[in-house]
Amino acid sequence: MSERPDESGRERAYREFMTPGPLPENANLPDAEARLLGALERELGVQIAPARIARVSRIRPLLAFAAVLAAAAGLAWTQGALRNRHAAPVLRGSETPAPGTWTAHGVATQLGDGRTKLAWAPAAQATLYGVTFLGDDLQELARVDSLASTSLILDRAALPKGLASGRNVLWRVTAYAGRDEVARSPASPLTVP
Repeated sequence: MSERPDESGRERAYREFMTPGPLPENANLPDAEARLLGALERELGVQIAPARIARVSRIRPLLAFAAVLAAAAGLAWTQGALRNRHAAPVLRGSETPAPGTWTAHGVATQLGDGRTKLAWAPAAQATLYGVTFLGDDLQELARVDSLASTSLILDRAALPKGLASGRNVLWRVTAYAGRDEVARSPASPLTVP
């Protein structure tokens, strides 16, 4: 039973937690504090007090300051990590295109009769285009290279090898100037006709 009848269980638990209890038998408090000081000096790499002069009662404020400093550093790091958690992603699914991408505005249009037209905006300096189809594990399934125009028609009767009708894939366009890649579009979802 608590000595304070008006105290709640939560308040009593807090008080009991904060109030140090009796030391165990054979406890050597000066030795424990000296070992803690030694560990702190090793971690900081600085001698806090000369070993001959070091009296635990003089070092307690330094130990308290070190504990507060460590807690403040941990709090600052946590706050920075939480602040960065809400930062916009840099690459995948981002509003900002990744380096080397261009806003191709890729559009897939159903033409009927098992055909789909893939179209995109031209890239500066591009002379040829290639379309790459990726699976859900981002592995390449098929590729159509050497396209001179900014569109490709997929026909269910003549799909590129590796594509199956009705499969959900991602597609992206690569722009080439001769044999050199000059830009790559972000990937867009597509259901193969």
